[in-house]
Amino acid sequence: MWGVILLMSRRQLYLTGLFLFLLPLSWVQGGEGKPPFTLKVIPPYPKVEEIIREDYPSLSSALGVELAGTLTVYVASNQAQFEKLVGAGFPDWGLACALPSKRAIVLRDPRTAKKGKRDLEEVITHELTHILLHWDLAGTHIPRWFDEGLAMSQSQEWRMGMDFTLAKAKLTGSLLPLREIDRVNTFWWQKADLAYAESFSALLWLEKSFGPATVPKIIEGLRDGYSMNGAMWRATGLGLRDCENLWLQWVRRRYNLLALFADTSLLWLGLAILFILTFLVKRWRQRAILRRWKREEALLSPSDDEEN
Repeated sequence: MWGVILLMSRRQLYLTGLFLFLLPLSWVQGGEGKPPFTLKVIPPYPKVEEIIREDYPSLSSALGVELAGTLTVYVASNQAQFEKLVGAGFPDWGLACALPSKRAIVLRDPRTAKKGKRDLEEVITHELTHILLHWDLAGTHIPRWFDEGLAMSQSQEWRMGMDFTLAKAKLTGSLLPLREIDRVNTFWWQKADLAYAESFSALLWLEKSFGPATVPKIIEGLRDGYSMNGAMWRATGLGLRDCENLWLQWVRRRYNLLALFADTSLLWLGLAILFILTFLVKRWRQRAILRRWKREEALLSPSDDEEN
């Protein structure tokens, strides 16, 4: 291989590189016994290709879905390019967008994105999950909470900050109905954070309550033509409304004041306040003791007449 490269002229190397740039295609192997699909990354971004190549087989196996044809990943270098690819209505807090109908993913270039720095593998796995799910269930209505919850579950996005988000929403009475999450792209970033946290927790509750096979059973029901309500009945024995009510009860039990302090920043703030209060109480007690000692000394000291 290296001997062939050394024998090539600079012009040949340049033309070869240009050809590879213009046609950035590669094969991604499917699961056992399954054909590969074509991956196209524009412009070429080796790290993106590497992540998809490594993560796709396990993700495909977990969802029971195999892609066919070509998946295109666009890496947008600036906001104008990103908006041209996804449309002007996409929220500015979004780092990437899956376009299932075009079998494409659009990423903000991680090297230039200014907002919401996140692990690249996490972002790509999240969007790839959307692509696989919608490829499998083309034409089926998938509630956004289920769609996002599944993507977050597969990309392992849960953080302690989400415990805080849910605890705060529970304590302030601002938890969102799951159906409202369908409009998440219109939310400002803090409300969107709550929507994503609820989506993940709803999937977590389903698995904890009915077993790890529950989510695959729901997907199977949707694949067989059932509505989301019917697929939930089939997988859990309960309809969507009953499941949501039980999930809300679980959230209200699980997320409380202790969850607020699970947030690292609040934990350190609470410790700092506790330290200051402890210091002030200690100083007050020391001064109170000194004042008492002075009063006792004044009572025990002999008067001038007695000394004479």
